[in-house]
Amino acid sequence: MYKNFNTNYQRSKYDNLWLDTTMVITDYFQLKEKISLGHYRSDRIMYGSDFPNIPYAWDRELKELKAAAISRDALEKISAKNAADFFSLG
Repeated sequence: MYKNFNTNYQRSKYDNLWLDTTMVITDYFQLKEKISLGHYRSDRIMYGSDFPNIPYAWDRELKELKAAAISRDALEKISAKNAADFFSLG
């Protein structure tokens, strides 16, 4: 199912679906394979921390984003631009 979702998501089947990075791109969950943000549409991912509601280091996802194999443009979209566009902030 996960692989089918990923393929369909890449092909824009789910234009109204947004993903966030909360706890998923770090090592909080025992996943068979690491999530590679480069395989997803960077225009539909938002940085998510859930801080302070979940007791973990607030900058953990930011460090993973910075180290991810994604372009600078994708990093800017994920970390700020997508949220600003989604909420019409400017």
